[in-house]
Amino acid sequence: EAPLTEMTNVYAAFANEGMQFEQTIIDTIDNKFGRTIFAADPSSKQVISPEGAFLISDILSDNNARAPIFGSSLNVSGRDVAVKTGTTDEQRDAWTIGYTPQLAVGVWVGNNDNQPMLSGGSDMAGPIWRGVMNVGLSSLERVSFVKPAGVEEIMVCYANGLRALRAGEGVYREYFLSSAQPTGICEQPVEKPKDDNEKKNNEKKEEEPEVDPAPVDEEEPAPTEPPTEENPTEPTDPTTEEPAPPSNGGPVSPNGNSSTNQ
Repeated sequence: EAPLTEMTNVYAAFANEGMQFEQTIIDTIDNKFGRTIFAADPSSKQVISPEGAFLISDILSDNNARAPIFGSSLNVSGRDVAVKTGTTDEQRDAWTIGYTPQLAVGVWVGNNDNQPMLSGGSDMAGPIWRGVMNVGLSSLERVSFVKPAGVEEIMVCYANGLRALRAGEGVYREYFLSSAQPTGICEQPVEKPKDDNEKKNNEKKEEEPEVDPAPVDEEEPAPTEPPTEENPTEPTDPTTEEPAPPSNGGPVSPNGNSSTNQ
């Protein structure tokens, strides 16, 4: 069995363009005067070519390729992040290890007594890994994996993996080693074949019979009562009251009150 630190260091080599560094626990030690009295100088070695490391990083960072299984649960917004999950037999160990060009993080979840768990790597270790990556990358600039000179991006056909003459339906872009790119030509691209998950979803839809909606009972409108005729009322003659004569002979204001000059 490989410990988590060793596994994470292996993935860190892909992030470092194929260069693997010796693991260190302590980076530097400063004394009380601020002078560095120890600085780690880990040895390193090239364990895989920069071209091979880039191709692996490109595969592991393809959000669309893992979406049918994992959805967006392993995506880190705005970042090129390579990630791999894993689960041992009977779900006794759950792993999620991933990296960017600046940071590599590994998470293991399991029971101390090695008892089986209820779920696997993406459900148990995945959320923890994603949370740590979000925090660790929050203060770092956004960078992408750098394509080495020995890698080329070309258009190929979904149907046979041969080089496509032009972009269009049934064609996608892929990275290849300059020494291993396809030489055959795909002259008639065909539509991208559906994966197993898409086929199962379509078959399920075809098997499910269409059910007509239950009829809705329409309520009969309530009968409209005939209008009732009302006898017209005879107009009432308005009555006017004659204003009372002023007691002191003064003029009458519009409200019927008398005013006097004093």
